Amino acid sequence: MLAHAPLGRPALYARANTPIPLWPERRHTGERPDPLTWRVFPAAGAAPGEGALYEDAGDGYGEHARRTARAEATGDAVVVRISERSGGYVPERARVRVELHGIGAVDLDESGDAQVVERKTTVDT
Repeated sequence: MLAHAPLGRPALYARANTPIPLWPERRHTGERPDPLTWRVFPAAGAAPGEGALYEDAGDGYGEHARRTARAEATGDAVVVRISERSGGYVPERARVRVELHGIGAVDLDESGDAQVVERKTTVDT
């Protein structure tokens, strides 16, 4: 497969409709990572996708938490469902961002509860 990308920026391959959890750039592990971003590359007609996130304090001990996000794109809407946080670890962040590539972004408050984002739009197939 041949992919054209600008010099110094590698091509990125992502499965359609699969949420990818991303953190902002940090200078050290002690910095508070805010916001957590779920990036989705929506494609109508493609199978729904699911991404998973595991978090802990980073020291190898103590509590942990897990979340999943599931995305589905139809001809006129994109729906992203973020699961309720499971586990005893509570991350130090105030926001969660859902980025729908080519469509826009939605900012949510981090509550640990299940959340749903739906954007009415037309996506490329």
